[in-house]
Amino acid sequence: LDDHEIDYLKHNTHRDISKKKTHTPAFEAAIQKYYKADDMIYQHFRKRLTLEIHKYGKERMEREVKHFRERLFNLSNKCIGGIRRLRHFDVHVNMPILRTNASTHCEEMKTTVIGFTKEIRKIQSRKQYLHH
Repeated sequence: LDDHEIDYLKHNTHRDISKKKTHTPAFEAAIQKYYKADDMIYQHFRKRLTLEIHKYGKERMEREVKHFRERLFNLSNKCIGGIRRLRHFDVHVNMPILRTNASTHCEEMKTTVIGFTKEIRKIQSRKQYLHH
């Protein structure tokens, strides 16, 4: 993959500002029972990921992750001119504001998942229209 293909900017990062809620043991047990299938799927893929990282090489993976994080840090500094902070109930939401001279690449990275999905759907619709 080209680095441009995996670049992104953080969207809608948030922080819960309410006090930490504590749950009863009965509530925790009910949650674990309810999400048992999800947990089994998570554990399966966690094992697979661990095996793949082992095959790829742990040190190599650490170097790649370090490179990627540094790249995202530098891109964020290049693209983001500020943060718009919103409060929604007990959650603070941080929205990135692009610099006025931001590149097209910065604009593309600011696209949210929903926006990106809409663009892909438009492209797919055009392709289907052309084939019919």
